[in-house]
Amino acid sequence: ADGVVVPSWDGSASTPVFDDEDMYLDENDEAEGHDYFATEDVSVSPGENMLAYGVDTSGDEIYELVVKNMTTGEVVLEFDELELDGSVVWGVNDAEIYTVEVDDAQRPYRV
Repeated sequence: ADGVVVPSWDGSASTPVFDDEDMYLDENDEAEGHDYFATEDVSVSPGENMLAYGVDTSGDEIYELVVKNMTTGEVVLEFDELELDGSVVWGVNDAEIYTVEVDDAQRPYRV
């Protein structure tokens, strides 16, 4: 169709699909040094400055919260003091994040 740009991608992880594509989270890079690595609920903040996501490095489906600055790539928060289900929801601005804590049976019970 007219005006539609069809990307030409070689399928490799190191090649972007689009020419102006930016990578904010490289799960392969983050997984280095871990036997298991999974992310959950990757979410961009309302101001599009921060990236929040849940990380599980044990396979037990209990996540820690990670927040990255999308401009610098710096991790600004790694919160592993609570057992979370991986859900991440931003509030009305870049300073509010809501997560769900799980109980001993891994059931969601507190926001």
